[in-house]
Amino acid sequence: MGFVREYSRMGAGPVCLLALTVAMYWKLASGQYLWFDHPDAVNQILPWFQFQAREWRLGRFPLWDPHHWGGQSLPGQVQPGVFYPLNWLLFLSPLRDGFLTRDALNWYFIAIHFIGSWAGFALCRSLGSSLPAAVLGGVAYGLGGYMGSNEWPQMLNGACWAPVVFLFWIRTLQTASAREAVLAGASLGVAWLSGHHQAPTFITLGCLFAICWALITGRMAPWTGLRLTGLFTLSMLAVGAVQILPAYHYGHAALRWVGAAEPLSWSDRVPYPVHERYSLHPEGLAGLLFPNSPQSPGLFLGSALLFLTAQGIVAGWRDWRCRLVTAIGGFGFLLALGGSSVLHGVTYLALPMVEKARSPAAAVLLFSLAVAALAATGLDSLASPGGRARKQAALGFLAAGILLWLGLGVAVNVHPLGGLEYDRLMLAAMGLAATGAVTAAGSAGALPPRAVQLLLLGLVVSETATVTTFRLRHRDQASLVAPLHQDRDIAEFLRQRPVQRVSVDHDAVPYNFGDWFGFDELQGYAGVTANIFRSHDHRNAHRQLGANFHVGTAPPEPGSRILFESRRGVKVFDIPDAAPRARLHRDGSAAPACADPRPPERLSPRPGYVIVKFVAGCRALLAVSDTWAPGWGVTVDGAPARLLELNGFELGVAVEPGAHTVEFRYRPGDVYAGAALTLGGLFAAFFVAIMRRPAAGTARNPQDRELAA
Repeated sequence: MGFVREYSRMGAGPVCLLALTVAMYWKLASGQYLWFDHPDAVNQILPWFQFQAREWRLGRFPLWDPHHWGGQSLPGQVQPGVFYPLNWLLFLSPLRDGFLTRDALNWYFIAIHFIGSWAGFALCRSLGSSLPAAVLGGVAYGLGGYMGSNEWPQMLNGACWAPVVFLFWIRTLQTASAREAVLAGASLGVAWLSGHHQAPTFITLGCLFAICWALITGRMAPWTGLRLTGLFTLSMLAVGAVQILPAYHYGHAALRWVGAAEPLSWSDRVPYPVHERYSLHPEGLAGLLFPNSPQSPGLFLGSALLFLTAQGIVAGWRDWRCRLVTAIGGFGFLLALGGSSVLHGVTYLALPMVEKARSPAAAVLLFSLAVAALAATGLDSLASPGGRARKQAALGFLAAGILLWLGLGVAVNVHPLGGLEYDRLMLAAMGLAATGAVTAAGSAGALPPRAVQLLLLGLVVSETATVTTFRLRHRDQASLVAPLHQDRDIAEFLRQRPVQRVSVDHDAVPYNFGDWFGFDELQGYAGVTANIFRSHDHRNAHRQLGANFHVGTAPPEPGSRILFESRRGVKVFDIPDAAPRARLHRDGSAAPACADPRPPERLSPRPGYVIVKFVAGCRALLAVSDTWAPGWGVTVDGAPARLLELNGFELGVAVEPGAHTVEFRYRPGDVYAGAALTLGGLFAAFFVAIMRRPAAGTARNPQDRELAA
């Protein structure tokens, strides 16, 4: 049970990281600030979370979201993070008035960063760093860089696993162990469950780069590398299958808005100008030193971390793992440059899925990972006496900080500027001066090595905090979140009405009203399947989809009446000629069927389950205005029947004359097959994890045996 002893040990490092994470995010822990007051979080992410929390409370696992565009696969959309275990804890947190609480969402965000910092800590320990150095590495990765500047939890949840993947992958290159390759692939598979494809895509590219580096440098034989890469890939696909399979199928059926002129299908490449727009631009490289640069999200290191990273490269260069990590960081940096980098253009053309990761700047997570590991090595190197180069570097940092500080003192009085320009420059000056002073004192013997290490760790935490907490908004200033609570009166009014589907003016109500309050909505802030999008362009789409109420500031069509006006001035209108959600047609004709005078009764006891009761006077077609998608099945009076796609996108079935009960159920085979593969992959990973790690003697050469020991 060496695996249990090795990986379940709770020592001082994780406890220290937990304290530092909570301290870093004290604003969120206090409940006074929010991380989610930005458009994507308010309009899309929180409503998705709210819908899933509501379903979990009802004892149901959400697979079908009926509330937008006629309904669509929730796992297929990927970003809701249906299968990510940390999300499950959020969904099970106590609700207030039926809604997720601010505190639960804030602590969820803190937990993401703690997991990321713990993963960074584990990587550094695996590379041989001391406890304080590994803590610094955990802070650098989990609380700074890409993780510290990103506000999208579905992306952060994937990035959390990068250090774990590379922990096992570097061991794979070191020992040629199938065990380590399987565990690396399984870790990447878990990253694919996170809710976004971007981070796992770039982690995968980083792993491919690492194996190519090993082959080119002769550290691994080609056949061995091919075999281990195959195991890695199979393990990744198996563990991630429950998310990958529905995403693949939904992607082929859906359209996606990526910032291009028109929504794109799976077969359409994301135009390269979109990638250029979301690249890391060269003019933002100053953001390595100056905090909160708008041109360089995720790039900031600060003076202390910059010094330690450089020191780590110099001190550890003889270790091939240091050279590999440095190369991975450089690879990620070049990818992040996107349109300014030939490397990214080549990968965009040559490798599948890269073109769908439309934000090359996200590859900076590989750079952040390398910085964390190298800075930890640099901190450990300070335990030994420094040479002349270190003293000169320390004095250079000190002099640069003092000169910048003095220059700013003059500039503030001669040429005042608005905004944060001088604040950012002054923070950089303070960091330079402090880093130079501490390291110079250590080099001169005025401070013991342990004191130098602890002071530099404190400087890294201090500088990182200037970026990590920069975008947090006080709850009283959270203007985007306010409508989520102010519009409850609209929801309460609609709950008293026979709502079929709600049309929403997204200029007045920009968030996903349907998911947040539990109403079927005509449109939505989400992807859309191509079949319903084509039908939705028709003039009669509102009527066909059965939208009988409209929420907005202007009537949707002549003749609509104002039924209600909310406290913030949003109105509810009726749409009197909306079609019923279930309709009978004479078989072979669009004309109404010879039916009972009463319309079919449509019931939906839960998402993905529709019951329709009616009496048909002749052979007829039943059409239900829910989106046809693979995974739906139908029974007529308990007997399986053939499911039809009617009117371009609707669920349908042919029925004989008489009284009938028709049941439509969504049972996606790709999810069930993926779940079986994921469980099998996790079981296999656990089985190989409890196996004994390869002995040091299995390494390729004496140097590797020393490193593996």
